[in-house]
This record gives sequence, C-alpha cells and structure tokens, in this order.
Amino acid sequence: MQFSVPCYACGKRLLVSEGAAGAHLQCECGWEVMVPDLLTLRQQAGLPSHEARPAELIAHLVNVGELPEGRACAGCGQDTDEVVETVAQCERLWSHDPGDTNVALAWLVHWALPLLVKESEERVFNRGLAVPVPLRLCKGCQGPLGPSVLLWAAGFLKLLCGISAVLVLFFVPWLGAGLLAVALLAWGTERAVRRRRQATARRLLRRVPLYDRLLEDYPNAVIVDPDEKLVLG
Repeated sequence: MQFSVPCYACGKRLLVSEGAAGAHLQCECGWEVMVPDLLTLRQQAGLPSHEARPAELIAHLVNVGELPEGRACAGCGQDTDEVVETVAQCERLWSHDPGDTNVALAWLVHWALPLLVKESEERVFNRGLAVPVPLRLCKGCQGPLGPSVLLWAAGFLKLLCGISAVLVLFFVPWLGAGLLAVALLAWGTERAVRRRRQATARRLLRRVPLYDRLLEDYPNAVIVDPDEKLVLG
C-alpha cells in the first residue's frame, strides 16, 4: 500500500510504500524528506495502528471510496464503469442454545405446546463477518452469473415435486417415491449450478490481489450480491 508524504519545502507530495517507513528521501526540489514510521503513516491515512488484515483494509478502502480501483473489468480486462456490489460472507452467525435438545425431546414425549415458547438461554459465539468486495465487471462478464433458466427450473421442480411427494407418498407410494427422486435430482442440480457460480465469482475476485488475500484468510467464504444483479447466494 502507498502513503502520501509532503515535502515541506516545495509542497509536493511523495508516494511511498510501507517499506519506506523511517527512511530519508530526496524530493525533486532537492529537499530531504523524512518519512514517518509505519505507525504514524497508518494513523495519518486513517488506518488502524496495527497491521490491518485484508478484511479490515478492504472495509476501510471501500468506506473511503478507493475500491474498486482502476477501470479494468476483472473478467476480460476491458475498461468498464460497471461495478457489481458483491459481499464475501466470511463467517456466518453461529449460536448454541443449551435448551434446544431438551425442548425438542420434551415436545416429542409430552406434546406440550407451551414448551415451544420456552425462553431461550442462547449464547452467541460468533456474530458473523461480511466484507463488501465491489468488483468491476462488464455486462458481458456478468452474463455467466446472471439469471439462469436451469437454476430457476431446478428450484421450482424441487419445490413442486417435494411438496407433491409428501402429499401422495402414503396414498400412492410408488408415485410418491418417484416424485421424491425427481425432487432430489432437482436439488442436486440446483446445488451444482450454485457451486459453479460460486467458483466463477471467486475466480474473478482472486484477480484482485487484496481480495485474493481475503479469500486466503477465509477459504470457505460465500459470495453473495445484495443488489441481486447476479444470482450467487
């Protein structure tokens, strides 16, 4: 990352990297410019004083409008003004309720409705982490991630055959079993399409060095698009 350091003689600003922290550089005007230490450089740039991890750095750069940088499409490399507001769900909300098992068992044994509204003693261990990763992507490169007839049909067929199988399974077992098999096949197709889209989205994000570092830190991150311009989730 580069930082801007002023020359107090001529007013020009020098761009320096983190490796130049603490060094003495000579400006074009001949004045010797002393580069502050890394802690000071980061504080002047509005960054955390510690070495920021990719998730923190990306969030900061997006907040100040510095991402996505350049104008090149992450897919084809052509200049584009199209930006897709994707988000990397690095960690999902995870919680544990010690009363869940007991409540479920009591419900099965006693069929007591009030137990379903028993006050929870939930403890949340992870509140989740979602990092915005805006990506420059031209219309043509958005195509493979856009609306899909196969994805829509698989989802519809899964729902239709699944509900129908439950309704007729006890009356016409062979028909119910057939519908259930079709629902499972549709479910598998839907998952395969979504996995392929996830792989494509991750491949595009990895072409941005900072996003690549983020995905190295969180290899199981799920890419979603809140604006629903793509179909990723």
